[in-house]
Formats: sequence, C-alpha cells, structure tokens
Amino acid sequence: MALKENVGAFAVKQTLSYLDKDWEKSLLEAYQSSLFMGYHDNQPWNDNMLRPCPVLDNPGRLIEIVEKSHGKSTNYQNLESAKEFSNKCVETAEKWAVVADRLWEESIMAKSKLVQANEKIAEKVVGGYKRIEDTVVGGYKKIEEGAVNGFTKMSDAFVDEFLTKDGETVKEAKARLAEEQRKREEARTEKR
Repeated sequence: MALKENVGAFAVKQTLSYLDKDWEKSLLEAYQSSLFMGYHDNQPWNDNMLRPCPVLDNPGRLIEIVEKSHGKSTNYQNLESAKEFSNKCVETAEKWAVVADRLWEESIMAKSKLVQANEKIAEKVVGGYKRIEDTVVGGYKKIEEGAVNGFTKMSDAFVDEFLTKDGETVKEAKARLAEEQRKREEARTEKR
C-alpha cells in the first residue's frame, strides 16, 4: 500500500504541475481553474472505487483535462507533457486494472444495496433526462416542420401567382428559375 500511496502522491504532484502558471491567484481561483474543474466534472474517474486516479488507474483521463485546460508543465526539472507522463503509467495501469476489477467485483461494496440503489437512481435519472430530451427535440422538430411546410406553401403560392408561365407547374417554374439563377451566377463568374 505504501508504494501505491507514494506513486499516488507523485501523480497528484505531477498533475498539479500542469496547473496555470499564474501563481497570483487565490486558492478559490485556483480551484475554479479549468484543470480543477476538469477534475471536478470527471469524478469519479471509474465506477470501480479501487481505481480512483486519473493517471495510474485510468490512462488517458489526465491527458484529456490537461489538454482541455491548455495546461503546461511547470515542473522545470522535467518538462514532459501530460501525454508523456501518462504514457509511462499505461502498462502498470493495465496490470492493476485486471486485479482491481476482480477485487471490486468480489468486494462487498460492489454488491452493496447502496451501490445497487445508486445504479437504479442513475437509470431513472438518465431515463427521465432521455424522455425530456425526446419531448423537447420532438417539439422542436414539429415546429421546424411546421415552419418549413408553411414557408413551402407560401413560396409555392407566390411562384404560382407571379412566376409561372402559361401551362407551367410550380415545380417546373422552380426548376426553370433555379436554372436561370445558375446561368446568371456563371456569367458573373466568367466576367471576373
């Protein structure tokens, strides 16, 4: 456990080295930085609580937040990118993932009523969100279709009343007008 704690402390220290170089910020402003907000928004990094680290347990996750926050290393003794640093951990992370996943599945926590209850809540929240999304998107689609259909009817009526030639349908008139427009644009392009 001491090795993991030491490696974990190193990972946190290394991660913090990608924080904004503006040291004049207050602690609150530092916590509100895009790097810390990336940590906040991505927690937990994994459903397996034995894999909490964005570097050692979930390769690539640190890279995402550092790149999104445009972080640069401030560790002047070792100016490696987040990708270079994280890539050093991939092999170990993959080996640990196998063990951690097995331990998690066998653990009491994974089978606990609390975890099961959280999963049910998550399913209901996602389901509720999906229903809201479907309703809103469906509503917008109906409005869009109504607007497009209304415009098409008005456009067709205008073409029929003012732009059709004798015996010409609205569809034929629109095709003729489109062809005339294309020819005018070609002529303009040739003049240049």
